[in-house]
Amino acid sequence: MKNDFLEDFRNFVSNDKSSETYPQKGRILVVDGLNVFLRNFQAVPAINHYGEHVGGVLGFFRGLHKAIVDYSPTEIYIIFDGKGGSVRRRKIYKNYKSRSLSSGSFNRFSDTRGLIDENASKRTQILTLLQALTLAPIRTISIDGIEADDVIAYLCKHLLPKEDMKVIMSSDKDFFQLIDNNISVYSYEKKVLVTSSDLHSMYGYIPLNYLTYRCFAGDRSDSIPGVKQVGEKGLIKHFNLDSTEKHITLEEIFARSEQMIEEGAKAKIFKNIIDQKDIAYRNYELMQLIDPDISGILKSNIRSLVDSDLPKLSTFKLQKIFYDIELCKNDSDYFFWESYFNKIKK
Repeated sequence: MKNDFLEDFRNFVSNDKSSETYPQKGRILVVDGLNVFLRNFQAVPAINHYGEHVGGVLGFFRGLHKAIVDYSPTEIYIIFDGKGGSVRRRKIYKNYKSRSLSSGSFNRFSDTRGLIDENASKRTQILTLLQALTLAPIRTISIDGIEADDVIAYLCKHLLPKEDMKVIMSSDKDFFQLIDNNISVYSYEKKVLVTSSDLHSMYGYIPLNYLTYRCFAGDRSDSIPGVKQVGEKGLIKHFNLDSTEKHITLEEIFARSEQMIEEGAKAKIFKNIIDQKDIAYRNYELMQLIDPDISGILKSNIRSLVDSDLPKLSTFKLQKIFYDIELCKNDSDYFFWESYFNKIKK
């Protein structure tokens, strides 16, 4: 991470090819807010000059800074889970997202042991983050009853201009199913941009086949179990799930499995799939983002927020927060942010 924000802004301006590369397109950064915050809260043990842990909010803005330098977004959306957003999925599967962060969840917890109350620090840092976001021309969206995943999917696939280039910033692999020619995912976990041409070479699947695979594999981070004794190698061998030409649906896998059982196939994978098809269907309902389950009223609420006026830049208050979390140590550091926010699409 560079300390010279002024140099980064000069590079940002000199590398901004918006009129040259995408003549009629915007570039929109869509951030999975809580996902990025928690990744940094766990991993960054930074303590500020007041003796407070600030790793979550500091790391969040460092990540945002890198995305701005790398992708020169003309708009930024930060999406957070709304209150009760997981209720619908918990009705499908009661243990959905049942894992919780414990005091040992810090990757470098020994660096902060005894210095902070983890839960209190988490609440304080989230409030600081939300306050900072209201002081800049960034759209922050959190709607009760909807998870961030669904809002991001609705924005990218159905609401934002299709011709605009959209980068989803998250470590959640569920977003891979949304990748197309105009949607890519910045994998916060691996620090790489995953595009439609990269996904197969990096993970072995085209976007929708990755979703099919995950229905069988499950998702440990969301406490979603997979289909037992149905592995990746078997899915590829018997169903060509690694195809680059065709979307392999669950229905096709079930039909093929039933056919192979009728023909007396000895491989146990076919019976395991049929015996547990309800689990695969359940996982599809939990994971699919192609057609997010959002009511018309909530979709209207999202559209209203997208169409609303951007917050105005409040330089003095934002600079104070950036100083307190030690993101910016002087006016030169803050110049990058002020210049970018004055340049961003209004």
